[in-house]
Amino acid sequence: DEQTPTHPCHAIACPSNTISPDGMHPCTPCPPSSSNPYLGRHSGTCIATDDQTSIIRHFLESVGREYDPSVQICHYVGVSCDGHGNVVQLAFRGMGLRGTVPPELGFLRFLKVLDVAENELEGFIPGDLKFAPLERLDVTGNRFLGIVPESLCYKAGLNGNGRDGEFNCAHIACPIGFFSPTGKGSVVSDGGHSIGTFATAAGGGGGGGDDFNVCLPCPSSKYIGSHTCDHSVGALSSRATGNSEVRIAGMPVTMLVFVCTISILLLAGLIFSGLTYYDEMRIKEDQRIKGIEAWEFEVDGADDEEEYDEKIGIREAGKLT
Repeated sequence: DEQTPTHPCHAIACPSNTISPDGMHPCTPCPPSSSNPYLGRHSGTCIATDDQTSIIRHFLESVGREYDPSVQICHYVGVSCDGHGNVVQLAFRGMGLRGTVPPELGFLRFLKVLDVAENELEGFIPGDLKFAPLERLDVTGNRFLGIVPESLCYKAGLNGNGRDGEFNCAHIACPIGFFSPTGKGSVVSDGGHSIGTFATAAGGGGGGGDDFNVCLPCPSSKYIGSHTCDHSVGALSSRATGNSEVRIAGMPVTMLVFVCTISILLLAGLIFSGLTYYDEMRIKEDQRIKGIEAWEFEVDGADDEEEYDEKIGIREAGKLT
């Protein structure tokens, strides 16, 4: 019965290497030379993993490049193949690409290098890239959102990941809110102790070198893998962002002005209180001196000894109060 799943689980999701419009029963096996690594894939077709031409065509169309079926894929600018005609490198740095990176690139079984840095690509970094035997990946300097997929962060050998047991998403790209000259980094360690948040060896990709590029905070950065910040306005911002905030000694100028204003007002209040207290004490002292002088004048004017002693007693009592 076609309405009855061949396996109870198929009523929930189709298994890998099958497809279904709804991702569940009925599930159709993928034809030869194609596959589907996912459960419950919502698609009418499997991925032609053995058809490099279809994958490259899809890639070129996705990034706004024209595809000419009369041109062999290994002859396209930016595409490199080995001696057996297998695509091993896609190098499209700074070629004005626009669009998205299709996940099908992850099914190029011999792809070692993918460099699409410094373009105008958007969307998200596809996690399917984990299926390709990539050794170097550079997606920095674009307009990618979200985060680096964990499947790439923990892919051994990719951009130096796994070296000395260290795995870090910053090997792939600095996160949103950070930037570095290479757009990527790693944790700097010394004797196994972390001494930095994000950094990368010169040249990127976890390569060698004595100098380190650090993923620095960049509050106005909106994209993954920002290369630069706009220092002309004093802010750490991605070149892809338009708005920035002036910062002095790491503190936004607006905050700095607020703190300085509060400090000045507090200081002025203390000075005013001190002056007021001084004036009150001076007035009291003047009054005390005038009172003593008045008493002395009255005592000196006493008519006899008894009146003199009486005034002296009153004066002394006044001093005590």
